Amino acid sequence: MKNFTPLEDEMRYVENLMISESGNIILWGTTNHSYGNVFVAAINMEGEIIWSSYFFETQLWWADLYEKPSGNFLLPMSHVYAKLPEISPTGDSINCTFRHESESDFGSVIQMPSDNYLLTELVESFDPWSIGVDSTAFIIINDEGSILDYHPTDLSVTYELFSIDENEFYAIATTDTAYGSKLIKFDWDFNIRSVINTSKYEASMPWIVIIQGDKFLHAGWTFLGDEMQAVMSMHNEETGFVFDTLYSLNYFWSITHDPVNEQIFALGNKKDSCYIMCLDYDGKVLNKWLIDDSLYGTSVKYYNDQIYITAVYDYISQNAHSSIFRIHKDSLLAKPENNLTLSLTAFPNPFTYQTKIEISLPYPSKLTLEIYDIHGKVVNILTKSTFQEKKTNIIWNGRDFTGMPAPAGLYFAKITINDKLHKTFKLIKRVN
Repeated sequence: MKNFTPLEDEMRYVENLMISESGNIILWGTTNHSYGNVFVAAINMEGEIIWSSYFFETQLWWADLYEKPSGNFLLPMSHVYAKLPEISPTGDSINCTFRHESESDFGSVIQMPSDNYLLTELVESFDPWSIGVDSTAFIIINDEGSILDYHPTDLSVTYELFSIDENEFYAIATTDTAYGSKLIKFDWDFNIRSVINTSKYEASMPWIVIIQGDKFLHAGWTFLGDEMQAVMSMHNEETGFVFDTLYSLNYFWSITHDPVNEQIFALGNKKDSCYIMCLDYDGKVLNKWLIDDSLYGTSVKYYNDQIYITAVYDYISQNAHSSIFRIHKDSLLAKPENNLTLSLTAFPNPFTYQTKIEISLPYPSKLTLEIYDIHGKVVNILTKSTFQEKKTNIIWNGRDFTGMPAPAGLYFAKITINDKLHKTFKLIKRVN
């Protein structure tokens, strides 16, 4: 998987990305973990940074950039008082809505049937891991960002707003705790029309995608004892759940889909490893890819048969840095154990001092290369990481773990691809 473009050093924590109407990648995040100067940047499809802008010290909680019909962007954020800056298509700050009455965060924004916009305000410093400490209010602002009206609600945490038609809108929210997310339908007078559980599990399900206009795809996590478990569900308001399933990750952190081929791409983590899972519209897993052992995935988007992934290395350290990856969806759907054609050579072989092992992979893969002696004892581990390039050269210097020269004789190089044993071949070391 290839790093799509190098990012600026200050862009340590990329939180999310979107594809704008102009066809550029817009990404945003903070210069420090959850809290710092907020940045927004635009990148073209050749991987060139068009512009980047940095704003006041603040934090982002579940912030989802919204593109207005004018091409400007709205980015909900907070720092003691909630802020909603408006950013031009060239990265300039135009104006900013402030909420001075209470300590709160702006969470999500959508356009109303009029030219006004609806915001969620999360009161008492929203913390997604806490239980029952927050409340949500709806705020109406005009196109210039002035607050027109304020509507308190009985909702606890509201993750996202969206609208399908001009008669109503939906909120992904909880009513009493941070878990047990519900899909709540409102009319534009803020009357509740329906409340539907997003899962049979007591799950926090912040991420949603609308499928075929009438199905709602949700993803998130629940707790089974002390362990987090990834959950995904799809349902129709009339017929109920298509599926509601636990998956072998700790949580999903972002979802996207290919509507033409009816495929879902879900980004998640298991312990410290980042995975992308490919599924069909029935919730069946088509493939699961390990992206990296030390990455924290933050967002995934499908666009023109390409999958774009943002992720952070060393997420909670001061050395954190972000990357954007781009991979064709066909590579994600290819089954390594069925479709892998591995080309490898070792030269020289036999060898005296060192040999170069050349491995050609048809797509990015996690590769482990171990050296064994004839008794089955591991002599050395030459690599255990994800390779982005198709052709990889690995040198064995004929030494063991301690750096001492291994005795002359027969050795076996064991290659494991994506945690599955793929091939073992012989190496012969001559007497020096």
